[in-house]
Amino acid sequence: MGSVFTAAHKRAFWLILLAMAFGLFFQAPVDSGGRWLNAVWNYGHVVLFAGWAYVLGNFRADGGGSGRIRPSWWGALFWVVVLVVLGGLIEWLQALTGRDGEWGDVFADCAGSVFGLSISRYGRALIGSGRARFGRYALACVVLGASGWQVFVQSVDGVVRLATFPVLYSPNALFAVAGRLDLHNLHVMRVNQKSVAAVYENNGLHDRAEDAQLLKVEFLPGRYSTLAIDTLRPDWRGYDTLVWRWYSVEGGLVLRCRAHDVAHEFGGFESKDRFGGRYRLTQGWTEIEIPLESIQRAPAKRLMDLSNMRSVACFTSHLGSPKVAYLSAVFLR
Repeated sequence: MGSVFTAAHKRAFWLILLAMAFGLFFQAPVDSGGRWLNAVWNYGHVVLFAGWAYVLGNFRADGGGSGRIRPSWWGALFWVVVLVVLGGLIEWLQALTGRDGEWGDVFADCAGSVFGLSISRYGRALIGSGRARFGRYALACVVLGASGWQVFVQSVDGVVRLATFPVLYSPNALFAVAGRLDLHNLHVMRVNQKSVAAVYENNGLHDRAEDAQLLKVEFLPGRYSTLAIDTLRPDWRGYDTLVWRWYSVEGGLVLRCRAHDVAHEFGGFESKDRFGGRYRLTQGWTEIEIPLESIQRAPAKRLMDLSNMRSVACFTSHLGSPKVAYLSAVFLR
């Protein structure tokens, strides 16, 4: 059986794959795109390994150039394992360069390898009949879709973010937990406001009846327990105040709030280069109001760029026992 590609096509294809492989060793740029760009960048693992498996499958279908097709399930498994080990090696090398090796990337490598091999001539010959082929393709597409779930989530959240601005976060939004939150040492879950009001016998909770959902945040003991919103519509010019709206049953919880722009990340995340404030929740509703002028003037050696903001966060420090508060919204006023 002849080769699928001409020699020129093969050279171009391998150059593209090598360029993508080189790109896996670099972080996505942080100055634009945020989580969406990172999700698309990480999906490159799937595309890269699908391409490698596809080329390898066609090569094996030629019998290594002899023109003889030798389909074998053990052979297919062997080459998938080889490609996944290669993916693990890439993660290990990334860790040596100061980046985090991630199991999710290895799963993406496996998904791409299975998909690419299944659509190659080797995979088509191995799968055989039409019904079995449909089932294998369907399974491969499910695996491929699961590995691209974050691209879908971030794409939808990007549309929601644009549509709901100046609200920076609301538990009522689709993908309210998966889309925009970066969590450290805490547990969160969305809860219905009416159910919370029933448990605590209202206690003023219906003062904000327009919010159907609340985000229950359980801050855990430890040095820090942080809830960050790190995907924002960046341009805050034209607004005066950043507002965190919390509900607390007992009151007394001390939250530290921070905010920074994109330039802060390029500056090495120095604590003196961002805004930081300390606030105490009262019993019932508390609106933490932070003037944007204070945020802008917080860096020691510059003005924060309100046209290119990156992240806001509330966190606790050195808690001795878990503390619960309910987040209603974060918005600009």
